Amino acid sequence: MTRAAGHACEIDLQQFSAFLSCPRGFREQRLGRTATPAATADGYRRRCRNALARHLRAVQLPNHLSYRTVEHDVEFRADGIRANADLVATTDDGQAVVALVRLGSWRKRNYVLDASFALTAAEASGRRVQSLLLYHPRKEYVRGLQLCAAELLICDDITVAARRLLPEVQSALQQIVAISADAALVEADELQACGQCRYCSAEAAATLAVDDPRTLFLARRKGRELVQAGVESLLGLPQSVTLTPRQRIQIEAIRQTRPHVDRPALREFAAQLRYPLRFLDFEAFSLPVPPYPDTRVWEHIPYLYTLQTVAEPGAAAEQTYFCGSASGDYREQLAGQLMHDLGAVGTIIVYGRDFEARMLRRLGNWVPAAAQALGDCVERVIDLAQPFREFWYYHHLQRGSLSMKTILPLLGGIGYEDLKIHNGLEANAVFSTALLEGRPLNPAEQTAVIDYCARDTAGMARMTEALLRLCQDGSAC
Repeated sequence: MTRAAGHACEIDLQQFSAFLSCPRGFREQRLGRTATPAATADGYRRRCRNALARHLRAVQLPNHLSYRTVEHDVEFRADGIRANADLVATTDDGQAVVALVRLGSWRKRNYVLDASFALTAAEASGRRVQSLLLYHPRKEYVRGLQLCAAELLICDDITVAARRLLPEVQSALQQIVAISADAALVEADELQACGQCRYCSAEAAATLAVDDPRTLFLARRKGRELVQAGVESLLGLPQSVTLTPRQRIQIEAIRQTRPHVDRPALREFAAQLRYPLRFLDFEAFSLPVPPYPDTRVWEHIPYLYTLQTVAEPGAAAEQTYFCGSASGDYREQLAGQLMHDLGAVGTIIVYGRDFEARMLRRLGNWVPAAAQALGDCVERVIDLAQPFREFWYYHHLQRGSLSMKTILPLLGGIGYEDLKIHNGLEANAVFSTALLEGRPLNPAEQTAVIDYCARDTAGMARMTEALLRLCQDGSAC
């Protein structure tokens, strides 16, 4: 008998997983203080898992047992809890082999807890469970011309590990029942905070005062400890607190209520730039099932780029872009147009060099005819994130963040609020969903992803212009 028995609200695996991710965030959601996960991202993950689960049908089960029946997408429901298994095989002696499919390329502890929850529901419903299997994608798998499900999916027997965690599942169920009944009666301090979910990340977001200790650069945990110790402002830190040079710059900028600007360093950065300036941004998707030949599990595959080109100082930017079709392999077309658009001269400016350079190199791997030209382009790449990462420019309202979405409104005067899509996850979920559904992007979706990507390149152009202005006349931004 589970502790959820008799409770009015049935507990399913999604609720259980949400609680495991962040108990305190789960409580805040029940109190209506934080939003549920975005529907787009939720749908994206669900479609990814369904795509992986479909390939399980082509995989042979462990053959040391004889199976009477094999069922897919089976629900267990009893005593106020509900769980789904991707596969249940019944042996000749009536015992069940329960299999779950998960997206990660390694065996995460939360996956074992999911299996333990499913075991609880299965046994409560009267099933005799012989073993629990976890299927997940093999990290090293590289797709050939055809996808091989047997090579893609790894099977781990997690029976012993899942049974060992049954007491932890029962404890979690008790807490979920208590929170579901009346979240206000459960003390937040009794629950763990993950530091990463929507609730936890919100405490270091723009909703906090600029001098809140939880905004201290690369020190969110230290900031929470300072708040718990009664410190209310970065301007009133105890002398015993050790600070890094960047943290000192952050605090001094807040104290003076104006940006910190290291003009000599910015001038050195500007001296590297060669016109025409080409501002480049990729959008890339990733899936657990590699979609094209020579692609890997969860590999980032660019499907869209936008490019803003400024031919000379003071000239208006010219925009070009390429958006691939979600219904076919577009990589050769993308590489060909990108080579043409980037040309052979001029600095290529990106925000986050590692990712953008990796996309250029991978396109060269996939399209050998473009490898030399795209490799040469990598040598022309300059990272616009460097001045901010090094704190050569730090705005006192940044709240310790180096995200372009934080800096662009402060330095470039534009944001993302007017767009249909507001972040890369949403953009890439839109494309991935179309690909998984075997259809092209519709006109509204295509416009939305291009507009989002173009905002990044237009933003980089504005930010660069502002930094160059600081170098030339010493104006404040």
